[in-house]
Amino acid sequence: MKAIIPIISILLLCSCSRYLQIIQIQGKENISTKEDKLTYEDSNCKISYNFWYEGGLSGFEFHNKTDQMIKIDLSECFFIKNGYAYDYFQDRKFIEQQSSGSSISSMFMNNQSKGEYSSSTTFPVGFVGLPYKTEHEGKLSQEANSYGTSYTTYQGKSVGVETMEQKIISIPPHTTKLIKGFIITPSIYRNCDLLLVPYQKDNKLDARVSSLKFSSNDSPLNFSNHVKYYVGEQKSGYSVKNNFYMSEVKNMNYKDATRSIYPEWCGVKQGKIKVVKDASANKFYLQYKINPRKAMKH
Repeated sequence: MKAIIPIISILLLCSCSRYLQIIQIQGKENISTKEDKLTYEDSNCKISYNFWYEGGLSGFEFHNKTDQMIKIDLSECFFIKNGYAYDYFQDRKFIEQQSSGSSISSMFMNNQSKGEYSSSTTFPVGFVGLPYKTEHEGKLSQEANSYGTSYTTYQGKSVGVETMEQKIISIPPHTTKLIKGFIITPSIYRNCDLLLVPYQKDNKLDARVSSLKFSSNDSPLNFSNHVKYYVGEQKSGYSVKNNFYMSEVKNMNYKDATRSIYPEWCGVKQGKIKVVKDASANKFYLQYKINPRKAMKH
């Protein structure tokens, strides 16, 4: 018995539970919900957002509605968070990998983020991934290694092609391009009224939840994208400002927040993955692990 007691004590000390913080984003003024995405639209373009990712993605899809070429000058585009501006053009290096007989994936890292991806494999909104490690080189890079989320597994030989980020993005008529951005926030939000280990059950979600709601005036997270684009040979251009704020934050136990599904391809079930039950394009998540017995309350 004397030998068993220390072992049990060690297990209790190391017993960390997994939690998710789910952040909901609300658009201001000219933002509406279309096709399950937050969308801005004018006579020339449609800008669509899907924030779902670990830490949230500020990037967007830009659709050219005109019969002329549209050009976006990234040096005139900015991501602004709580009053601090970040340049969209950072002279980043993109690495495109192709596996023989398989699909193509693209990924890039920046010094602010835990990673970002663009993949030909489509996963449902709500997917929670596993970490991988990769290298990033960039003019503003402060760390050699960054962390991201891997969604696909490849077999066979892989060929990598490096391309530098373009300052001017050209979008042909009636086509769409993805403009890659920043991780919105890399750290969980903490508040004296928000429990790290939730215990109160929400009957609607059938889960233990600790949550807070905010208005646009008292939200602790406000961010926006400032986009400058030019139609045809236009010299003056158009300026677009899309504003967002955190309207709700929830802390939930990982098991309560997620469910298992089997994606299908051509009617054939693929490997099991985890998705968040109430995920949507206007939300994103952060993961954290703590020992409920030893953790701080808030």
